Amino acid sequence: MVGRVDRTLAASGTLQVEYSCQVSGGAPSGRFAYDIGNVVRDFGVWPEPGDRLFLMVDPARPYRRAVWGFALPPGRPPRSAPDLHRPLPTKVVVVAVAGAVAIAAGLVAWIGLPN
Repeated sequence: MVGRVDRTLAASGTLQVEYSCQVSGGAPSGRFAYDIGNVVRDFGVWPEPGDRLFLMVDPARPYRRAVWGFALPPGRPPRSAPDLHRPLPTKVVVVAVAGAVAIAAGLVAWIGLPN
């Protein structure tokens, strides 16, 4: 089943997506929450309002559904995740860890000095 992303909210490490889709008997809506760090890796796109949403629906129990993926509307160019939700580059992490180790080693040496 294909639906539409109505709203997204990124908070507390989770991306919450509200969606709607057309089915016989009405237009059900739903919510989907996913770990921010894995959205682009697992789905290939950072969803925004207006994007397509693909759902797997249990025909016997339509309220049981799972998000299968997202897609941009036709003609819209690809986009990446907002900067706040991208993982840090490896070089930045290495420099930060090295700095923390150097500070910790200096602190240990300073504490160990005789008064």
